[in-house]
Amino acid sequence: MRLARLRERELRLYGKADPEFLEWAAQYDVGPPEGRSLARQRAWLAARKCPVLCLEGDLSTQQRLARIGPWIQDIVCRESGHDGATRAGGD
Repeated sequence: MRLARLRERELRLYGKADPEFLEWAAQYDVGPPEGRSLARQRAWLAARKCPVLCLEGDLSTQQRLARIGPWIQDIVCRESGHDGATRAGGD
């Protein structure tokens, strides 16, 4: 799925898909010996002290927004000491 999306993007932007780039990108999930990899990225994200929202999979814009909104609300509530419940009237 990811490689197909990358190939489509390359074709749309550049009119062709660079085989070397696609080969490199195919190694991302399993982790090439050097450079970027999914495992390195996840380790880096896990080390962050700030909240991190991971959106994985082929999600539509609406599905992404449906996950982002409540996540942000939860963070705001935790940082402000509220339990997440809202009062009538928007207070």
